[in-house]
Order: sequence, then structure tokens, then C-alpha cells
Amino acid sequence: MVQKYPDLERGESASKTGRDHIPLRVFKEMPHLTKQKAKLEELLASVNAFNAKGKAAEIGELLDKYIPNLERMDSAMKKYRVAFTETTTENEKLKKKNALLAKSLDKATQESILKKLADAKLHRDYEEALAILDRIPKEVLAEYMKKPEKGRINAYGR
Repeated sequence: MVQKYPDLERGESASKTGRDHIPLRVFKEMPHLTKQKAKLEELLASVNAFNAKGKAAEIGELLDKYIPNLERMDSAMKKYRVAFTETTTENEKLKKKNALLAKSLDKATQESILKKLADAKLHRDYEEALAILDRIPKEVLAEYMKKPEKGRINAYGR
């Protein structure tokens, strides 16, 4: 798992977060209830005038198990409903924060790229200016350096 998802981290414990964590048994109860519901729906769909008494007995037995299990699940879900609501709210806030951070990162990346392009252009212009100066014959440069003119800046000090 770590090799396939290296960025995956374990969640924080309930003692640190202060959240009510939903026990594993509550999660495992749902598939059991779902199977019972499917069986009940199947029985109800197969009832006809000829087998109504037999199916009614089967449905009654199944309901004797299903209804108490469903009530236990409902009371457990009421207990954790606050945790669901808080987690949903927190997830929405985190999604908004993540979107803002993503926009900020995109903007910073774009500004960084533009700065790099501007720096590259300046460097290229500097290299081109040096190349032009290198093409000027040394005698012309020497003559130019001898004549001091007012306001002239000596730009080639190699």
C-alpha cells in the first residue's frame, strides 16, 4: 500500500481530534441490513394469490429479525449523525480552502514563470550586447576609449 500510495497517511486518533469515530461494527452492520432488505423485497415481489399464506409467514419471520436490527442501527446512526454533519461541514470548508490554495499556487507559478521569462530575456539581451561589442574591432574600441566625451559612459570595461 505504501509503495502504491506514498502520500497516504493514517488518520489522527479520536483523542487528538476530539471526534466521535464510528465503530467498525456499525459499518459492518449495514451490509447485513442491506441483504435482509433485499431478501424482504424479493419475498414481497414473489407474493401472489396462491402462495400468500406461506410467504406471509416467511415475511413475518424475516421482519422479526429485520425490524430490531434496523432500530438498533437507527439509534446508532442518531448517535453519530452529529459526527457526520460536522465531518461534512469540515470537508466543505477544506475543499474551499484547497481551491483557494490551488488558485494561489497557480498564480504564484504563473508569476514565477513570467519572472523567469523576463530574466531569460534580459540575459539574452545582455549576451547579444556582448556579442555586438565583441564584433567591434579592438582598434575602434581603443580609439573610442581614448576620447573622453562629456556624458559618455564607459560600458566596456574588460
